[in-house]
Amino acid sequence: MNQDQRVRKLVNTAKKRLASILNQSGRVIYSSKATLKSGQLYILGLNPAGNEKKEFKHETIGKDLKKFPSNYLNAYIHERWGGRKEGTHKIQRRLKWLIEDKNALDLGSLENVCASNIVFVRSPNIAKLRGFDEGAKKCWEVHREIIRIVQPKVLLVFGNSASKSPFAYLLQQAKNDGKIIYAAKSCNSGHGSPCISCNFRWLFAASLNCKSSCSFFISKQLPLLWFRRPF
Repeated sequence: MNQDQRVRKLVNTAKKRLASILNQSGRVIYSSKATLKSGQLYILGLNPAGNEKKEFKHETIGKDLKKFPSNYLNAYIHERWGGRKEGTHKIQRRLKWLIEDKNALDLGSLENVCASNIVFVRSPNIAKLRGFDEGAKKCWEVHREIIRIVQPKVLLVFGNSASKSPFAYLLQQAKNDGKIIYAAKSCNSGHGSPCISCNFRWLFAASLNCKSSCSFFISKQLPLLWFRRPF
């Protein structure tokens, strides 16, 4: 199956799985169609940000899926977030720093990494994201298909909260599947997240919004290794 065929198949699958939310404001994949292939990493944020009732009212999940086969851009690199220049929002900069400058996972360019959100429906902030568990469950059916294609060795997931975070949801999924091997405790700073070995080689948590300088870690062997971001 070639690249275009994989993209079309994913789009068709997503339309069926997400039929009940296709008309809601949101987005499915943040990276270009070229990333829908075998790769080492899959990035999962929380959900698309923005006002779903105003400026993003017509940017629906259905329209996003329709545009994906011709998408060559990466939202973390080429988009303007929060009125800033493209690629300069703090989350965009920190993720790019982690992948490219720190080269923590030896992946080269962020542009080559498949990226999405655990929930596809848009909300202004996490507090206004309703039905997180139900939404994550529905969207996970599509993520399973993406993961089947990408076959990542590592999942990089945002968040460290006990609820309403990609990390918490995937941790629970792994527990439900009986595939947890080891779970380390969070750092005493309150900004850490456990490193989990499950059906993927490593689940790597990143607190990209955290104000502390020790925002990221990855560990293949204990002890945990902390990276200090420069901004």
